[in-house]
This record gives sequence, structure tokens and C-alpha cells, in this order.
Amino acid sequence: MPKIFSYPDKFTEPTRDIFINIRISEKLGFKMDTKRGAGLVSFFVLVLLIFSLSPKVQAHGGVSVSIDPQERQAKVGTGCTFNVTVNNAGRGADNFSLEASDNLGWGLVFSENLLEVPENGYSTATLTVTIPENVELYTEDNILVIATSPREPTIISRASCKVVAILLGVKLFISPSENIQPPGEIATFEITVKNIGNIIDNYRLKVTTESFSTGQSWKPTFGENFFEDVAPSENRTTTLTMTIPSGIEQGDWSVVTVRVTSQTDDSTYDFSNCIAKTPMETNWNYFYTGIGIIVVAGVIVVVLWKGPLAGG
Repeated sequence: MPKIFSYPDKFTEPTRDIFINIRISEKLGFKMDTKRGAGLVSFFVLVLLIFSLSPKVQAHGGVSVSIDPQERQAKVGTGCTFNVTVNNAGRGADNFSLEASDNLGWGLVFSENLLEVPENGYSTATLTVTIPENVELYTEDNILVIATSPREPTIISRASCKVVAILLGVKLFISPSENIQPPGEIATFEITVKNIGNIIDNYRLKVTTESFSTGQSWKPTFGENFFEDVAPSENRTTTLTMTIPSGIEQGDWSVVTVRVTSQTDDSTYDFSNCIAKTPMETNWNYFYTGIGIIVVAGVIVVVLWKGPLAGG
């Protein structure tokens, strides 16, 4: 026979209501032992505790960290950057300290280590990762970024990214090195870009010109100025055309500088020069005048040789 729960003569808050409910239940034919009553009380206490803590969890939550991009490829001995964004949703304005760690011990530097983030807003910092010179190709460094509230250290968020060490390289060739055209005509050059790296890369071409006499551009135009998905050792070719301006001086020329830049890393580039020029005009008046001077000088020499000089 289980032991029936005995009731005290006086009740203390907040147990009075629980005991009253138990008495009512027993009058209706239900009996409750000590263990069952204690379990019921524990259950209600747990429910109340969960509901009381729920608003605090929401108030302290809502912070998150994101990294863009999540993976970058960069050549050995250079640096690459990531954008680190701290979002602060559903809580008051706060400061967040940034820390970064990796598995290879590469250089990790933030543009700002402490971000002030408004309520329901965000702030961004730049993380620069430097790849050492002696790293083997395709080495991967895994990086972890942690944002923490100094005011409340339990408010924390994490995000990760990765850097892969690669070899980048590009060469630029221009043919011909010099193109002579009269004013009003078009000078055409062939531009060749070669990927000498070990990964697929994209390249962009830019050109500048400067006239010898006026210093003005002769407005060159590429047939194509962007090469996409160029495989290692692959060549891509385009044309560069420029119209020789009318009315310029004969023999004038323009130096053309073409630059190609890797879109993976803008510190990887190459450039080359070529010249567009107009032909020199042959001035026959000067030619005949020169011939005449030579003939007259020759006659004078002969006369003097056979005349007074011969008699002396």
C-alpha cells in the first residue's frame, strides 16, 4: 500500500495552490504519493524556468559573422583580402572584437579589430592574408574568424574561409612592333595573351597612347578586351586598331602601351609597346636644291683648278 501524502496544517506560498489542487483531486477519487507529487512540482518549475529565460536568450542573440568570399586563390608571396561583416539583429548597439586564427600560421591582419555595430545594422572590416614565399603550390590554409562582444563575452559568432596558394603569370605579345600608315588610314596590331600560370585565369586589356607632336591619344580600339577562362599555356588573340588622325604632320608617331592584368590577382600583369606612325614626306624641292648646290660647287672647283690655280 503506497504511502499517502500527508498535508500540513498551514501552507506557505507558493505551494498552497498545489496542495489545494491535490486535495480536490483526492476528493474526486484520485490519490497521489510523495514521489509523484514531487515530480509534478518539478515539472511545473522547469516549464516556468524555460519561459522566463526565453526572452533573455532572444535579447542576447542575433549576432552573426559572414565572410566574402569564402575561398580565394592567390599566388605565393602575395596577399589576398576578405570582407568580414558583423550583423547585429534584434539587440542594442554594441562593439565586437575580431580575432582570426589559421592552421598554418600565415599572416592575418584586420583593417579594424574592434567594430561598432548599430542595432539591427552591420559593420565590415577587411582581413588580409599573406602567403609565405616558401609555400608549395595548392597549399590550403583554413581560417577561423570570431566576433565577440567585450561587454558580454557570451555573445559570440564564428565564420570560416580558405586560401589556396597558386602560381599566376601572364605574357603579352604585340605584332608588328611598328605600323606606318598615311593620315586617315587605320593601323592594325595583333595582341596575344598567354597564361603562364598553373590555374585557369581571366585577363583584362587596357591601352594608352600618346602622340609625339601633340601628346593627344589616337583613340585605339580593341576587338576584345576581356579574356575569360584562359587555361594554363593557352594563348588568346585579339586586334588593336587605331585611325591615324587627318591633318597631322608627316613623320608624326604615337607610342601605344598595352597592359594585361590578371583578374585573380591585380599584381600579376604584363605590358608591351608598339608604334603607329605616318610616313616621311619626300620634298623634291629640297632634293633638287641640294643637287644644284653640289653641281655649282663642282664647276667652281674645276674652273679654279684649270684657271688661276693651274697658272700659278
